[in-house]
Formats: sequence, structure tokens, C-alpha cells
Amino acid sequence: MRIGTETEHTDLVVLERVPVGVPNEGDLRVQVSVTLGAFCGTYDYVWLEQAALAEFVERLTSLERSRSGEALLQSLSPDEFSFKLRSRDNSGHFVAEVSLQRYQYSGPIYWPTNVSGGFELEPTELPKIVSQFRALVDA
Repeated sequence: MRIGTETEHTDLVVLERVPVGVPNEGDLRVQVSVTLGAFCGTYDYVWLEQAALAEFVERLTSLERSRSGEALLQSLSPDEFSFKLRSRDNSGHFVAEVSLQRYQYSGPIYWPTNVSGGFELEPTELPKIVSQFRALVDA
């Protein structure tokens, strides 16, 4: 799924779902790609908790109805991935705020690498975004 435009967006691709009947059932491993103009990053080992995803969809649905407030989705690992949709003003305009971080070894040092920022969203995109995230929960 892509949220945003060609030059400013967040992409999520489901790579794995924990099967029914085992601990953490329904949790998703996703590949997240963030592009903010010339800055971009991708990480293919982001885990999203099923319950957190369902709560995010509820908040998105409320945001779509009221055109005010925010909805926040965060990865299971702290500071690895966060995605927030929020109203920008009373006229129904929205922004997405995103942060993607991972660590990489370079010699003996464990370096944090990240990309974060935000972008505007067309209000007409919100129903599609809600539908896409709902499909992740219901699958």
C-alpha cells in the first residue's frame, strides 16, 4: 500500500503474518519504505502488533468521520517505525508524520540510521487509507 504521492510517501508491504493458534497470532512483519523528496529509507523487518493495528484502524475511522484528531501506529520495537495521520486545520486538511529507524554495524559501532518527516495528504485519500489498513486487520 502507498500513502502519499510519488515524491512524498510511505509504502507498506506485508511480508509475513503470524499464523492462528500460536503466540502473537495475527502480528505482521512488513517492509516499510519512506520517501520524502530526495531522502528515503527502507526496512524489511518491521513488526506490527495485530491489536495496535486494529486500534489504529478504529482511530482512523474516527478521524475520517470527524475530520479532527489523529491516529498513530507504532512498531513493536520502540522507535523503529511510527506513522501518524492528523488533521492540520479545521478545514479537513491532513498531514502524515513518519519515522523509520534501524541500526547498522560499522566496525565496532552500532549506528542508528533513520529518515523522518511529514507530508500533506488530500482529504479525499482518507477513505482509501482507512480501507487499506482495514484490509490488513481483516485478512
